[in-house]
Amino acid sequence: MDKSNLKTIPQDERWIAALCHASVIIPMQGLLVPIIVWATQQKRSKELRLQAIQAAIFQFIGIAGYMVAVGFYMIGIFTTLPLSIIIAGPSQSAEPGFPILMFVFVFFFMAALFIAGPIWMLIGLIGGGRTLAGYNFHYPLLGKWIEKRFIDNKETAQEDEQLPEKPNSTEEEAPS
Repeated sequence: MDKSNLKTIPQDERWIAALCHASVIIPMQGLLVPIIVWATQQKRSKELRLQAIQAAIFQFIGIAGYMVAVGFYMIGIFTTLPLSIIIAGPSQSAEPGFPILMFVFVFFFMAALFIAGPIWMLIGLIGGGRTLAGYNFHYPLLGKWIEKRFIDNKETAQEDEQLPEKPNSTEEEAPS
């Protein structure tokens, strides 16, 4: 987290940025809040643009991770029972190694969903609170990269567009 103070930013922009982060408590639909803010308010200020794009990418990564975990969970659930029956066969004398392994696999993804989800939401809510308090919040491992990739490059491109073209001094005028 960057400790630079953003209290010079208008209060309404801090509220909007905080709402982008706090919308993480509404999984799936909450992703629309930072996307809409970024699309409609991106020319308002650099800080608001940064907070909105950070919140959107953070929420997208969380949703994608959730979908992958649920996919593995479902694969585990739907393969454990049929494969257990196939392996055990009619005699019921086979070793229960594979069904136990699949149960551990399913349990791991279920535990990951129950642990990672609240932590993911807590990080988003901390981001909202820090932003509302006037601090420039960056998500761990993600915030600085987003700022360099999306914000700094856009500003450089805008500055390049505003600079007047310099005459090319390498070309010599042909004598008439």
